[in-house]
Amino acid sequence: MPYVKLWIPGDPVAKPRMTRRDQWAQRPCVVKYRAWADHFRECAGDKIKSLRVVEVTCLSWTAYYQIPKSYTKKEERECRGQLKRTPPDRDNIDKAVLDILFPDGDAHIAKGTIAKYWCDEGQEPGLTVTIEWTAPTK
Repeated sequence: MPYVKLWIPGDPVAKPRMTRRDQWAQRPCVVKYRAWADHFRECAGDKIKSLRVVEVTCLSWTAYYQIPKSYTKKEERECRGQLKRTPPDRDNIDKAVLDILFPDGDAHIAKGTIAKYWCDEGQEPGLTVTIEWTAPTK
């Protein structure tokens, strides 16, 4: 089955709940999300344009977050490479990824895995997205 793997460097950003006011008001969470969405599109480039003509069968992603500098050495050691069980919520990150990749709707995607981890020693924060598809039926 054909697939594409994307790497988006930097801490992933969850999609905030937006209102009509966010079209002109500059809430920091919305500004941050929009900047990350633009960065995502730029990093993915032409790879995501072709997704609109195939049948996506599986979309999985894994997020890697930088450990905060405010953590003590002990906290840092304990969380390196471990699952990240703090915000942002995984469903909000999933919503962001799907809305960026499929602006016309993502109801056709019914399978995938998602995970959040703290970065391991020497690992760069970012998001790995794997998309599998089949040839479109006519």
